[in-house]
Amino acid sequence: MPAPASSPVPPEAGWLLRWDRGAPAPEPPAGGFWPAGSLATASDGGWVALEGQLHDGARTRADLDLPAEASDAEVAARALARWGAEAPRHLRGSWVLVAWDPRAGALEVVRDAMGLHPAYYHEGPGTLLVSSSLPALQAQPEVSRAPRRELLAEFLSLRIPLAAKGETFLADVRRVPAAHRLRARGGAVALERWWDPLPEGFAWSTPEEVASFPEVLTRAVGRVLDVGVDSIALSGGYDSVGLATLAARRLEHRPPLHAVSLRFPGEQIDEASTQRAVAEALGMPQTMVELEEGLGGRNLLEAALEPTYESPNPILGIWSSLYTLLFQRAHDAGCRRMMFGTGGDEVLSLDFSHATDCLRELRLRDLLGYVRAVQRTSPFGAARIAWLVLVDTALRTLVKRQVVRGLGAFAPDTLARIRERRGRRQLPAWIRSADPALNDVLAARAEVLTATPTGPDALYVDRMRRLVQSPMMHIEFDQAAAWSQSLGFAAYYPFFDRDVVELTLRMNPRDLIAEGRMKSPLRIMVGDMLPDVTVPKRKVDFTALSHGILRTHGLEAWRRLGGAKRLAELGVVSASEVDAMWEDYVYKGRGDTLRPWLLLSSEIWLRSWKH
Repeated sequence: MPAPASSPVPPEAGWLLRWDRGAPAPEPPAGGFWPAGSLATASDGGWVALEGQLHDGARTRADLDLPAEASDAEVAARALARWGAEAPRHLRGSWVLVAWDPRAGALEVVRDAMGLHPAYYHEGPGTLLVSSSLPALQAQPEVSRAPRRELLAEFLSLRIPLAAKGETFLADVRRVPAAHRLRARGGAVALERWWDPLPEGFAWSTPEEVASFPEVLTRAVGRVLDVGVDSIALSGGYDSVGLATLAARRLEHRPPLHAVSLRFPGEQIDEASTQRAVAEALGMPQTMVELEEGLGGRNLLEAALEPTYESPNPILGIWSSLYTLLFQRAHDAGCRRMMFGTGGDEVLSLDFSHATDCLRELRLRDLLGYVRAVQRTSPFGAARIAWLVLVDTALRTLVKRQVVRGLGAFAPDTLARIRERRGRRQLPAWIRSADPALNDVLAARAEVLTATPTGPDALYVDRMRRLVQSPMMHIEFDQAAAWSQSLGFAAYYPFFDRDVVELTLRMNPRDLIAEGRMKSPLRIMVGDMLPDVTVPKRKVDFTALSHGILRTHGLEAWRRLGGAKRLAELGVVSASEVDAMWEDYVYKGRGDTLRPWLLLSSEIWLRSWKH
C-alpha cells in the first residue's frame, strides 16, 4: 500500500484531507494521528479510510467474508462495496469514514450515528479540507481564525437553534453532523442524513421490546468491552452503576474493570458510600479521587477552567471539565479506555414536553403520574416541581401555542412581528445591547414557537427527534473527544449505542415511569441484579456548590481577565452590562450559575484558542 501523500499539518495537530478542485482526485488523509492500517486502496485508484473504532468487529468481518485480521478500513471498504449507501447502517462504533470513488468522481465523509467521533470540513472557493481535528484545519492558510459570532451569542443565551448543528465556533469550519454524510462531486458539496431513530410512521416499542432493555444494554456494554475498555467512571447514580453491573457479569472470569470515582465534599452530594459499596459488590478495584486533593492547591474554579485552554469550544458546564481528574488518575493506574454512564439522562428520562401532551389531551391521570415520578426522582421540593411541570411548562406552552394558532389563522402579519420581537427578547440584555446588526442575524436564526403538532405525544416525539441532532450534544461530544485524546484516553458511552437509542427513544412514556420513578427500565434492572446495594433514589443537586464556587471566585477571575474584552470587541456582548450582571449575581444573588460560567469559559477560550 503506498504511503499517504503529505500535507502541511503540524505532527501534533491530526490528519488532514485536501482536495484542490483543479486536481482530478483528493489526496488520501495524511499526517498527525492517522494510524497505520486505516487506509484501504483499490486497483481503480479508489480508497477508503476510517478513523476511530468499529464495534462488533468479529461479526461484521464474518458477515462480509473477511479474515479476522482485516483492518477496520478494509471492513468499511467491503461494506461500501456490498451495501453502498446503506453501509453505515451496518457499522457500529465511534468513527468517521472517508471514501473516494473514482468512477463517480465523488468524495464521501460519513460520521457515526451519534457523532461520537468528530468530523469537520472547510469549503473554500477552490479547496475542500476535511479532518477530525480543528487544529489541523486551523493550520491551513485558507482557513480563517475568526470565531463565529452568532453561535457564540446563542451559546451564551442558551438558545442554539437546531439549524446550527453543522456549525462550529470557527467561522470558516463546519461540522459533519451525527448520522450525516457529506458528498462532494463536481465542485458541489451536499449533506444528507442517513439514520433517524424516530422516522415518520414509527411505532412505540412493544412490551417484549421494553423487556429486552437489559439484553440490549448488555450487548452495548459487551461491544465496548470487546474493544478493550479497562475502566469505568463510577458515580453513585443508576447510569454508571447499571453499566458497572452489566460489565461485571459480562467479564465473568476476566479481570474486572477499574472503578474511578470522584468524591465531592458535603453530606448532600457525597456519593462515596454508594460508589464504594458498588465497587466492592462487583469486585472492582477502585480509585477514589477526593476533589480537594485532586485540585493540587488550585481552587475549584481554576481547575474547572483549565481545560478551556485546549478545548475546541467553550466548555458547557463547570463540572464536566473537572472530570479530567478521573482521566488523570485512571492514567496513573494504567488505564487507557474508560466507560462512562453519560447518556442515561438523555435516552431514559421523560422530557417535560410529555406533561404538555398530557394536559393538551386531557390525560390527567398520566399527567399526575408523571408529576409524581419527577417529584420522587428530583432533589427539589414537591411544590416546586409541581409548579415547574404544570404551570411553567405545560400550561404556559399550551397557551402560547394556542395564541400562535389563532394569530397564524387570522393575523399572520401580527404573528410575524411578535415572533421577531420574541426572538430579540429571548436574548439577555447584555447581548441585545451590543450590536444591532448581530441582533438582526440572531432574530432571523431563532427557532420560533409553532402551532401544536397533532397526534398523541406529538410534542414529546418532536423533542426526542431533535435529541440526536442537538447542537449542544455535538459541542459536548467534540469537547470530550478532544480532551480524551489529549490525555491519551479513549472514552466509551454504551447508552449512546445505536441499538440502545433506537429502543429507548421508542419506549412509550408510560414505560419510562412504569415504577413511579424516572428511568424505570434501568432502575428495575439494577434492583434485580444488585439487590444488596442501595442506590439513591433521587438525583444529586450540585446547585449550591456551583453557586459557592462562582460567587466566591468568579467575580475575581472575571476582573483579572479585565472583563469581556474579546467578546465585546466581537460585538457579542456589552462589557459594561456584563459587569453589572456579575455584580447582581455575586452581591444580590440574582440569576443562575450557567451564564456566568459560560461567559468566563467563552472569554478565556477566545483569548487562548489560537485566535
